[in-house]
Amino acid sequence: MRTRIAPALPLTLTLALALLAGCAGGAPSGAGSEPWQKAGANEQTMAQDSAACRAPARAEALRRYPYRGGPPSLGAAGAVLSQQQDATDRAIVEESLFNSCMQGRGYSRPQSAK
Repeated sequence: MRTRIAPALPLTLTLALALLAGCAGGAPSGAGSEPWQKAGANEQTMAQDSAACRAPARAEALRRYPYRGGPPSLGAAGAVLSQQQDATDRAIVEESLFNSCMQGRGYSRPQSAK
């Protein structure tokens, strides 16, 4: 006699992955970190430099980690996991490239006392 627990497994995995994705998502890119500073730069200049760094960083991150589905063999739960991993990798690359660009333009972040 076979148990009928198996059909609930994909739904359980999907819900667990959705919960993990919500926990791992964290704050938006750059949120919660110290603001960038540059001697002589006003808010308008900082906004322009930030936009000039953000756009190519986002484009490069998307080129490296395009939006796609997971391998069909993994089913819905595998697709969700694959998409979440790509989103995480994309955010890490984008933030790293953005930070490098801002530093290259002479900006820095103050050291926070912990």
